[in-house]
Amino acid sequence: MFARIKIIIQIFIRFIQKTIVTISLFLIYVFGFGVTIIFMMLFNRDILISRSDKKDTFWGKAEDYETDIERSLRQS
Repeated sequence: MFARIKIIIQIFIRFIQKTIVTISLFLIYVFGFGVTIIFMMLFNRDILISRSDKKDTFWGKAEDYETDIERSLRQS
């Protein structure tokens, strides 16, 4: 008798856990992207996206690194 009640309670708890996880992930997704979109609308979109001087590319110049093979091997 108690084993049957235990199985029913386990099934019910699994259902509740899946429901809570699904709802919480949905809320995190909606509020996370919602806050980001509001931030991008209030401020300029360029704050979040850094561009170089050229407007047709996102590539930037690499600076402050060693081109010597020996010094590059020592870096980690």
